[in-house]
Amino acid sequence: MIEPPFDMTQPNEKIPIYEGVFALSDGSSQIDISGYIYFNWLPNSGAHFEGFSKENRLLIDSICATTENLDLIIDGLIFGKVFITNVNFRNNDPTKIKGIATRHATLLDKSKNVDTVKFAIPNLREINGDPTTRFFNGITYRRLSRISLENDKYVIIIDKSIHFETLSKKLHDEGGFILLYEGELKKKKGVISHQESRDVFECLNLFLTFINGRRTSGLFLLGTTNDEICWQDFSNEFVDIHNNSISWISKDSIRDLNHCWRKLNNFWLRQNDKDFFTTVINWYIEANKKSGLTLGAIILAQTALELLYNWLVVENKKLIIGNDSKDITASNKIRLLLSTIQVDYSIPKSFVALQHFANSTTNKLDGPEVVTEIRNAIVHSQEEKRKKLNRIDKVAISQALNLCIWYIELSLLNILEYKGSYFNRCAGQKFHFDNEEKVPWK
Repeated sequence: MIEPPFDMTQPNEKIPIYEGVFALSDGSSQIDISGYIYFNWLPNSGAHFEGFSKENRLLIDSICATTENLDLIIDGLIFGKVFITNVNFRNNDPTKIKGIATRHATLLDKSKNVDTVKFAIPNLREINGDPTTRFFNGITYRRLSRISLENDKYVIIIDKSIHFETLSKKLHDEGGFILLYEGELKKKKGVISHQESRDVFECLNLFLTFINGRRTSGLFLLGTTNDEICWQDFSNEFVDIHNNSISWISKDSIRDLNHCWRKLNNFWLRQNDKDFFTTVINWYIEANKKSGLTLGAIILAQTALELLYNWLVVENKKLIIGNDSKDITASNKIRLLLSTIQVDYSIPKSFVALQHFANSTTNKLDGPEVVTEIRNAIVHSQEEKRKKLNRIDKVAISQALNLCIWYIELSLLNILEYKGSYFNRCAGQKFHFDNEEKVPWK
């Protein structure tokens, strides 16, 4: 098993970065500060600093008052751009200064190329992988924990923490953030630059987010050559605070993940496709965590379905072209999308409330029509539409959202050519594992 770059024993625990003297510079002048730098999670995640400066008060005031981001410098190397959050002048005592990095923050010399980049992943749900062994504090740990992702250029290995069960329980009980996985990135030929690793992680973070059903990222990148640390990246990436959003992946469904990773990498090479995946997965995540509550999430989910229709049916499959692709109704767009990925139009049997609403209408609506009908009642705010929306059972509205999200999950899995088992959020079985099934096209 891979050794973690950092350990966390409690949720939201600070990660120490540096202690000693560092400088703040506005480009023309600078002040020295004696203090420490740490990665904090709440209320704002990122690399924070605080310390005391004995510099002239006027100089401190001049630098700290600047509207531009300052450079934080350690041993002559720029750690990152920062802004001041608090300055406390105290008579003749040293001035206390606090601040936070804007996003990117790197310790040591990031110009050095490395052979391995180690990292950690917070808040990633449990996924059983290939078997691993680790000897730790006199105990041998054997786990089904390894996820291996590989393409033509890189190999990425991700291991579940040996204390995963304990850490994830604490995260569930206390909330926030905790490191649950560790990993390493290697290049098949040659060395890796810092910027190259950031490019790889941009794609990897999106892939992990899609798997997770909520945002997560590789953090605390540690570039090493022959086990010697060359640089450490403490940049603040997107990670959602812990919540109970569900995802399509089942605990034991690592089969075919690497094929999906390869497909996403191929799409990533084309800017238009890269923008598509970034956007549609963002809307999927926002809908899945009910941004804007259930009604707002339905709007986001149907926007994602519209994008999936245009990208897959119109632009790539070219099943419908010209003005005809724009003039058809929203429900027919969803039907064409579902037909392309071999998914039935009918409302799942477990969605009794949604089925009841569909049957109460004149035309006895199918899945695409019923979710479009509810979405229109939300978006078009005439009095008649608002009254209609108020008459729809709240459970039916929640089921409509899950149906939309299910359509999005299956569409993306089809595009990435996934052929394994998945968790069907619409199956409605009592036990979790009974909701796992093969994808429809398999």
